[in-house]
Amino acid sequence: DGLIWFATESDGLFSYDEKGIINYDSKDGLTGVDISTIFEASNGDIWFGTWDRGGAIKYDGNNFLTTSVEDGLIGNGIVSSFSQDSSSHILIGTGGPTSGIQIYDDSSQQGKFLDTYTPRLMGSTFWGVGVNSILGVPNGIFWMGTWEDGLIKFENGFFRRYTRNSHGLIDDRV
Repeated sequence: DGLIWFATESDGLFSYDEKGIINYDSKDGLTGVDISTIFEASNGDIWFGTWDRGGAIKYDGNNFLTTSVEDGLIGNGIVSSFSQDSSSHILIGTGGPTSGIQIYDDSSQQGKFLDTYTPRLMGSTFWGVGVNSILGVPNGIFWMGTWEDGLIKFENGFFRRYTRNSHGLIDDRV
């Protein structure tokens, strides 16, 4: 639709086009105004993550629709990253003590979580601070950059961690 989106730490979202700048906040339907990430899905929907526990917010071109903890979102509603897999499902990276990655199918009006992956659920003891970035690649493999625990590859139900000390990363914040 030609909009350029800007995230802020406390004032919600701004969009810009040739008509001018518009500010969106709680009065426009945002459940959080501390926006951490912006992602455009292949169908044109724009997804916003929040630091202030506002959840995952989707803009469908007309409305802001929220997926929250009440809907099954992990990470205390802190959303730090998005990606999309080869099936067009939305990958949601979360922060906080229950951080992890969730696969979300929003092809229906309601939307639903298909899978949830956290280190605790998968029997792992590392990576507890949050997913900073996600890359979904074919065959169900996910690469996740974390806030302090290096780079994590999820493949065939297992996590593998790459760190500065063990694998030569320049830093464990990826």
